[in-house]
Amino acid sequence: MKSIDGGKTFSNVAVPHGDNHHLWIDPNNNQVMINSNDEIWIERRLIDPRALRANIERMHAENPEGSVVIQADKESKTDTLIQVMDAARSAGVFNVSIAANEP
Repeated sequence: MKSIDGGKTFSNVAVPHGDNHHLWIDPNNNQVMINSNDEIWIERRLIDPRALRANIERMHAENPEGSVVIQADKESKTDTLIQVMDAARSAGVFNVSIAANEP
């Protein structure tokens, strides 16, 4: 299920398999999300890895003072996280943070 209004309403979402972990997306913070299937999402859109740099460049142009915040599912691969970090650097964004939950 997903919510685009901060949890007021929900709708069903088709997923590749039943082992997806829930992520809440703050509508006021455009994070880069990596799910347990190593899919990369920006602004609620699935991003082709080949278009990652261009999407980060666009985000940076729209908000030059902003940073890239990456929220990766614990089941995602480190390689995918590094791919996003490298794309941010290639796009000229050096303020990159990784969001994590406390254990």
